Amino acid sequence: MKTLYTILTITTLLCLSLPETAQAQYHEQGMPCNMLKAEDSLKLAGRPPMQINIGDCTDLDDPNPGGGGEEDKTEDPPFEYDIDFNNIGELLYLEGLLAAIADREEQRWLDEQEETFRNEINEMFDTHHSTFKAAQEAFFREFESETLGFERTASDEAYQHRQIADRMDTDQEVVTTELYHMEEWKDLWEFCKDWEGADCDKFGSKTVQGTRLRDIATQHQFDQLLGQAETDFAELEFDAAQERAWADGIWNMVHDGSYYESIIRSRMSQYDNLSRRDRVFLMTNYILTYNYPSNAPMATPTFISDLPSYWHSETLFGLGKEMAPTPSIEALVFYPGYIEDRFDDCQAGRPKNDRGVYLGPDYCTPARTEQEAIRERVIAEHINEETFEFSILNQITDPCIADIVDVVNDNDNVVSKAMAEAFGSPMSGYDVVYVGEVLENEKDKISTGRTIPTVDSNDKITGIKIVINSELFDSMTDLGVFATTLHENVHAMMFYQLNRGDINIETDDVEFSVLADAWSEAVAMKQNNGEVGTTTLGYLQHDIMADLINEMAKIVKEYSDSKGYGMSEFESEALMWMGLQSSVAWATMEKELRGAYELIFSTEIDGFAVLKIGKKCDE
Repeated sequence: MKTLYTILTITTLLCLSLPETAQAQYHEQGMPCNMLKAEDSLKLAGRPPMQINIGDCTDLDDPNPGGGGEEDKTEDPPFEYDIDFNNIGELLYLEGLLAAIADREEQRWLDEQEETFRNEINEMFDTHHSTFKAAQEAFFREFESETLGFERTASDEAYQHRQIADRMDTDQEVVTTELYHMEEWKDLWEFCKDWEGADCDKFGSKTVQGTRLRDIATQHQFDQLLGQAETDFAELEFDAAQERAWADGIWNMVHDGSYYESIIRSRMSQYDNLSRRDRVFLMTNYILTYNYPSNAPMATPTFISDLPSYWHSETLFGLGKEMAPTPSIEALVFYPGYIEDRFDDCQAGRPKNDRGVYLGPDYCTPARTEQEAIRERVIAEHINEETFEFSILNQITDPCIADIVDVVNDNDNVVSKAMAEAFGSPMSGYDVVYVGEVLENEKDKISTGRTIPTVDSNDKITGIKIVINSELFDSMTDLGVFATTLHENVHAMMFYQLNRGDINIETDDVEFSVLADAWSEAVAMKQNNGEVGTTTLGYLQHDIMADLINEMAKIVKEYSDSKGYGMSEFESEALMWMGLQSSVAWATMEKELRGAYELIFSTEIDGFAVLKIGKKCDE
């Protein structure tokens, strides 16, 4: 680096003094013919030799030019050359020749400095560039990337726009929840005017756009609030997608490399367009700034010391917007007027049929309908994502038992789907937790599992715990664990549905059969608009429970078949009916069918805890 400072101080002075020195030598000698001897200089200048008569030239070695004696030597001045119309061209030519000589010397000086720069760059980056231009281009790439931080700044700019999009997502979660509350309240509005219930209290107390739902007085007011919430949702949905597209555009610009290359070319061009002296100043400043970015040299001329800047964060953002991908149709349908504008464009450009008649306006309707459906689907997906967090927690420590419980809930069947929908919804307001604990037997029956709800002072459920009897972990088969978990899941679903229907259930020693009766009655009344008579209730309960049992038996048999155990449909049905022997549905069952089930209870299944069919976890 000391070499660069030497260049900056000494060689610049030499450069500035070259033209004046050459001209002084000419005046001292005084004869234009003397320049005829500078044959190499004439060739360097690229100009033809001067047309001077050699006879007119005086011998430069004569101490007394002009032929005079001693008097002439003392009387004549040391330099005398009369300028007339004939020789002024020769003087101008000589001046150009001297400038060419000075230009050659300055170019030789610049070549020496550029060679110094090349060596310096090769040493800095441990490279082996053979020319200064190659080294300079490589240097500018490093300077742009490391010192000015082109990619770093672009990355920060892209990250900022992603952060903006993330903040919009957070704001949209609030609006999404408001839309969900309004959709629920729309169905409850008329009912809650005359009735009180858990859902009326839950959703009526929610605030949307600053207004409590229960305080909405008219349909017009409701529609206004809903419209504003939908507008807010749409703006946030599109704007967040736009911000992410801009961030992607900035990254596309960086990875494309075209703008980066244009910056390098601009720096190379700026250097080439400067004078030789200013090139040395500029390149020296570049290298010193790269090595000492926080303490760049200040001794250079003002117009050179400020290194040119070809970009800033706003520039990168503008270019990123130009290279940004178009947002997806899922986002575009939320842009104000997008659907209607596309529809109008379609209407204006409707094609003609074979008879030359424009197709009717219905030609454009399917596209608009599809776009509106996309819009509704996206809103529904947001609501589901926001409000249906899966809250079924498996806290059983035995790995084998825990895996079977997960299989039940991960299975693609109506019970597992209903569990996910119910307990992943804020409508439930609580979680379902599976644990392994010791259970006492009830009424001489082995308790394999139990569903225990927790209620508040108003008998409203605040949580459900499903217990699998840990004392049976070593003896229960995988099929037994599967059937028990499915059985308890139905318990949980009944508790959930009864709780939503404001039907209070005594939580102490609730048997499945009692719960099933209450659940069946509630479902039957709902299916028959509350007009269920007591004489037909038992038969309706039987039909409902039979459908439920058949579905549960089908799920158990599918699991048995997947294990290769070969359980029959009748055996699987009997297994599911075992917990319902005190229910109305069981009492109204045909005696022959009930007797067949009881036979399986006593001969094929060992107390429900240890099935003869299946494999134990420790085997």
